Amino acid sequence: MRPCELIDVVTVTVTVAQRRRRAVACTVAPVRAMRVVPGRLESAEFVWLEEPRLRVGEYLVESLLVGLCGTDRELLARTPAAEVPLTLGHESLGRVVEAPEGGRIPVGALVVGVIRGACTAACDACRVGRFDQCRSSPLVERGLYGADGYGSERWAAAEDRLVQVPQSLGRFGVLVEPLSSLVKGRDRMRAVRGTLPIANSDRLLVAGAGPIGVLAAWLFGQDFAVTVVVDPMPSDAALAALGELAWVEFTQDWATIAGTSVDAVVDCSGSPDALARSIEALAPGGVIVLEGIARDDHAGLLPAALRNLVLKDATVCATVNASRAQYAAAAQELLSAPEGFLAGLLEREIRPQEWPEWAASVKPALKTIVRFAADVAD
Repeated sequence: MRPCELIDVVTVTVTVAQRRRRAVACTVAPVRAMRVVPGRLESAEFVWLEEPRLRVGEYLVESLLVGLCGTDRELLARTPAAEVPLTLGHESLGRVVEAPEGGRIPVGALVVGVIRGACTAACDACRVGRFDQCRSSPLVERGLYGADGYGSERWAAAEDRLVQVPQSLGRFGVLVEPLSSLVKGRDRMRAVRGTLPIANSDRLLVAGAGPIGVLAAWLFGQDFAVTVVVDPMPSDAALAALGELAWVEFTQDWATIAGTSVDAVVDCSGSPDALARSIEALAPGGVIVLEGIARDDHAGLLPAALRNLVLKDATVCATVNASRAQYAAAAQELLSAPEGFLAGLLEREIRPQEWPEWAASVKPALKTIVRFAADVAD
């Protein structure tokens, strides 16, 4: 910790090696955090903040890893720009250092923070614990909209915003959040396919080979004999990770898909053109799961693609968030993933103070993780 300066002295708390807390008089904020004013790239910085003050029922969590993704880049370019800074980080992995009385998660447990919590309006979805389908507006999402994220050395959360993950996951626990929405999408696809003649289908198409597309090829691909991944500009890391999956075929050229037939599609590209080509390849009665988000500068679907959807009697579902149960399911799924595949996904590791450099970089890694603590198991 930095030396204290003799200015207006306030009382704050810090975590010591034995995971106990003690009060000290100090004016320098003892928690460092990844901060940015959304929409103002030049504001990206790693700063000192006051340690979170625990409310009744909250846990204090030591940050281990934070994942960075395309959603964070969209936040950096958001328009119109925000007026107040936000702590970045919606993909988290931490360790509990203080638990409230009666809490069910023990000190020392690995946890992942949930992005959304129950809204103050207590909408129909939140009343039954489905915060992922909250009907309030505007939404509050940690690290994205209206609430600080997990990109700080320590952060606080109530139990309903935490998911305990197996210790054996180690650093791969940081993939729980991105995988959780895919688990939700797979659950929906399975529910639809169970009612259709294609229940025993064998060909899946995944559009896009970013981190979500690569994860989708692994997760959804377990339900199909063959998974075809299409991406015109794949990274070497994506190709290496997909190479760990024996059932995956990869192509850069959409022309190789023309004239073929697939039973289901997972679109992780956010490209209307890729989606239109996927619809063209979809068999009658097929299912499409939308995981990618199109940019504002992209054109919409052409009438021919929409007509194809109707004439093929396709089922379309979309997901952008997940419930706590799906977070927990994602953690269990990761336990069975090939270690080489997961290691390949985590292409780059940086220190928290290097995150502004990541923000300014032109070409990101497949998955970049920010390491806050050195002792998280590999």
